[in-house]
Amino acid sequence: MRWTDADRVLLREAVRAVEAKSRAELVVAVRSRSDSYSRGPLLFGAVVAWGVLGFELFSPYEFPLDAIFLEPAIIGACAAFLAGAIPDFTRVLASPKKRRESVERAAHATFQERGVGLTRERTGVLLYLSLLEREAVVVADKGITDMVPPDVWTPLMSRVVESARSAPYAAGLAAAVRLFVEPLAAELPSLSDDVDELADLDEMVQ
Repeated sequence: MRWTDADRVLLREAVRAVEAKSRAELVVAVRSRSDSYSRGPLLFGAVVAWGVLGFELFSPYEFPLDAIFLEPAIIGACAAFLAGAIPDFTRVLASPKKRRESVERAAHATFQERGVGLTRERTGVLLYLSLLEREAVVVADKGITDMVPPDVWTPLMSRVVESARSAPYAAGLAAAVRLFVEPLAAELPSLSDDVDELADLDEMVQ
């Protein structure tokens, strides 16, 4: 999928609604995927190749030797390529645990790479969405986790993540972002000298 200019405006408006009422510095990062997941497609291709080989060796039909030698490898390679190229297929071949770990690892790497942890009051928040996995992660800096009580922050993160996962398009993601507005405004109200320290949207989607 590709974001349109209207999608980007919608997301930036949602981020600015959060930052207008609180001292949080929010970044929304969107990725097409968080891992290559090459092992699953390769194993699938190998299984297909072995299946083709078994059929050609033990079926009642006769196959020439060059077909028995070449066709399993060619068909298996094609199967592996297709499995890796079709996002829904790739997702099925990766375990839920593997997908979750990959997204969490990529989210924390993005938090560091984009400098979300370098704001003046340590109030950076990253909402990371990975489309292939249909997973979302919230990573918050020390200023957020220290100043927002756990009984407020933990359920808020859960609501935001669930909303982002269930509606990964721009309108749904913007609605997930806006869930931050009132809780963060209550715990970290904005100050007169607040400045926007981070880019609102960090996208790498195709």
